[in-house]
Amino acid sequence: MKFFTILLCVVFCVSCSHPPRPILKMETATYRIEIDCLGEDNYRYRSWKVDAPQDAKPDLTLEHGECDKVHIGLYSWHFKNGDYDYYVSHDAAPYDGYVCGLIVYKNGKEILSEDKFYEDSDVNN
Repeated sequence: MKFFTILLCVVFCVSCSHPPRPILKMETATYRIEIDCLGEDNYRYRSWKVDAPQDAKPDLTLEHGECDKVHIGLYSWHFKNGDYDYYVSHDAAPYDGYVCGLIVYKNGKEILSEDKFYEDSDVNN
């Protein structure tokens, strides 16, 4: 089963209200990641090991994330956790699909970088 789904357009998050609204679900080789809008340009990051059960408690939850719309189809979310910075990206252009990625930095040094390409036919399957 393909896990990737774009659930809502990010530009609508400015006005979203509670409960949290899902924005992005994706997988890398190692992690399953979900980004939710908590309202007022506030985002939540949750991640699990890719093989964890769907109903498992997240391994990591971060709030107060920020979103940058770099250009049409390219979004990036940034979350901070002490010395760690987490960047999640979604790029839908100019591909016949989507590229999602996760980059983690510790004290400014990259310690993890994973991305995955999803064909258009993978979306919502």
